[in-house]
Amino acid sequence: ELARRAATGRRPRYAQGARPGMNLERALGRGNSAGRETREHLLGGDGPERRIDIPGADAAAFPAPPQAHGAGGSPPQPAGPSNGAPPPRTSPDPSSDPGVPLEHFALEAESTREQWEAMADLDAFFARVYGYFRERGFGCVVLSRVMSLLTGLFTVSASYFVAVVVNWHDLLFRCTDEASCAEVTFLVPRDQRRASLFMLCYVLVFAIYFVWQLVHLVFELRFILEVRALYATKLGLDDAALQRATWDEVCQRLVEHQRVSKFCIVKERLTALDVAMRVMRKENWLIAMVNSGVLPLEVHLPLLGSRPLLTKTLEWNLYNLLLNSMYDGQFRIRRSFVSDAHALRRRMVVAGLANLAVLPFSAAFMAVFFFLGHAEEYHRHPGSIGARAFSPHAVWRLREYNELRHVFDERLRAAYPDACAYVRSLPARRVALVARFVTFVCGSFAGLAILLSVLNQEVLLHCRIPAPWAPAGTAPGPGQNLLWYLALFSTVLAVSRSFAQDPEAEAPDHWLARCAAHTHHYPAAWRGQGSEPAVAREFKALFEFKLVTLLLEVASCVLTPYTLCCVLPGAADAILEFVRCEAAHVEGIGDVCRSSTFEFEA
Repeated sequence: ELARRAATGRRPRYAQGARPGMNLERALGRGNSAGRETREHLLGGDGPERRIDIPGADAAAFPAPPQAHGAGGSPPQPAGPSNGAPPPRTSPDPSSDPGVPLEHFALEAESTREQWEAMADLDAFFARVYGYFRERGFGCVVLSRVMSLLTGLFTVSASYFVAVVVNWHDLLFRCTDEASCAEVTFLVPRDQRRASLFMLCYVLVFAIYFVWQLVHLVFELRFILEVRALYATKLGLDDAALQRATWDEVCQRLVEHQRVSKFCIVKERLTALDVAMRVMRKENWLIAMVNSGVLPLEVHLPLLGSRPLLTKTLEWNLYNLLLNSMYDGQFRIRRSFVSDAHALRRRMVVAGLANLAVLPFSAAFMAVFFFLGHAEEYHRHPGSIGARAFSPHAVWRLREYNELRHVFDERLRAAYPDACAYVRSLPARRVALVARFVTFVCGSFAGLAILLSVLNQEVLLHCRIPAPWAPAGTAPGPGQNLLWYLALFSTVLAVSRSFAQDPEAEAPDHWLARCAAHTHHYPAAWRGQGSEPAVAREFKALFEFKLVTLLLEVASCVLTPYTLCCVLPGAADAILEFVRCEAAHVEGIGDVCRSSTFEFEA
């Protein structure tokens, strides 16, 4: 009753004999032994339960095995009054009602009373607290959601505009000189615009998606406002102060708030590790699966060879197929999940078919989105085509257990200059020689065009170079003007210069060691072997060209259905066996990946 009333936002009705300031254990009643059964083993209950006590993660407050959410259960029986007075009447134990999960309660201390608020999902609560910190306040959180919706809406609108409204036929074939271009209209007349069936379905699919996202944002506003109230009233951090606060300070205030209010009843003391393990509960599993190699992510691509594929599209599918399906409402791994490989294979195939059904629309959206987002950058800075960045696969290879995202991003930013220096220090003489020759040739033509424009600026626009090729039996066309060739040579020049840079003075081993100091990834085979081709290939697979990463994201619209339907189902048994072997129960936290507890077997 107490949990139900608190979840609905109404003032809780305290049991007879209990007062607002009374300890929660006494108000709920310690004598109820419901829910003290131990968790059945994942393989069927015929073996001992695996539990791990983490140093610093206190579990002494509740020595009894948990039954409810996370590690919650009925608190121990308190000692009765010494004067022999009868104990106060208590309300029924909420854990006896299957419709009301006993999770965590928040104590909202006020000047005259203390009010309990039920938290149905403490993992989601801490995730929202951390997300609010990362985005630095209510305004930034809401603005980022709105801007994301507007970005998607603009992308779909731009797709429709380019495909239906722009008069491509006249612009490409009728506009041949100044006089003819003056007669061409840029837009198709309204009465002549005809949207194809594909474009209508494209707009309809994403319209439904955007309406769903907008509704989700409206419902999410309530939780965002609650987190803002928590920061302002309980942690003493308004949005202005949050701009300067660190996560360590936020965690320290959460720990202090737990000591005062006991908003988490499954643990007497809250630690920063508890918060991190709850925020990273699912991410820790993906880190473990990627590093163990249990997920078959290698794909063979033309011209690119064998590469690990872990794009945002595939990552989203893995979250829904594996990570979001592993746990029940009590933060325990479902027995039905780890014991039914056939069901997992079936879900993978269904997800692959669903991705295949929206393949034309998602591929068109991704292509337009990346073009709009990066075309201007590559036009303004053509040399950025040769720029590198850590690939999405490297993000999960290099991330450590329980490492929050802002800490990991700082490590990657610190490692980036040394990673670039290592790639530049690698011996690539043949590529550099060819790039220098191309740079010299393109620079010569570009310099000649610039010289002509200085002498007579009309030459750039009106002097045309005939095309050297033409269909048989036809005369060569007028060709392009010098301005077009100047832009072409300038682009090739910028790209070739990015590959013709002088190597770093230091040896590759020096830069590889400096980079490893930040990434914490330095296999024994790499030590002292930084200039070896095998080591260089392995490093470049993690530190990929940005352009290749973008192309893989677009190609993932096709590769993801293939991976889900044909590759991952064959690894379903190995995935579930990995989950069974790596699952561990932590008192006060629930089931987690065993590697994230840092209790490694000798």
